[in-house]
Amino acid sequence: AIPLFGHSPGQLGYMVGDVFFCADVVLPEQVLEKYRIPYLYSLADHLQALERARATAHRVAVPGHGALLAGGDLAVLVEQNAALAARVSEALLEVVVEPMPSEAILQAILQRFGAPASDAPSFYLLQPTVLAFLSHLHREGKVSHEVREGRSLWSRV
Repeated sequence: AIPLFGHSPGQLGYMVGDVFFCADVVLPEQVLEKYRIPYLYSLADHLQALERARATAHRVAVPGHGALLAGGDLAVLVEQNAALAARVSEALLEVVVEPMPSEAILQAILQRFGAPASDAPSFYLLQPTVLAFLSHLHREGKVSHEVREGRSLWSRV
């Protein structure tokens, strides 16, 4: 068993011989294009899981979504998924130039990425994702958080 936390808490991958069942640690390009921002429980854990997946020697990888991956194909998806996480982080830093509530931040990010959140399930999957990104940026000292007049506000440091 290989811990791949981040997309969900407690997510595990499994090695069976030289086959790596890598769960949802990476999403294929067509899924990233469809949803624009993948659900994440913890960005910090997700980034560590991507590195763990990259370092796991395998002949074939079996992701939770998409086709089987041979050889270095998993590394390509790790790069694409990590690059998307970096783009979302950068966009968040551009959005929170002044104190903003998380719902306004979510709206700005959904619009910026063209994420299809047209119903309650998709909206409420992306809400904790944006909060996971903000929490990660807060731990890195890049954004601040305060509660003022009963509102939770985030801003770039």
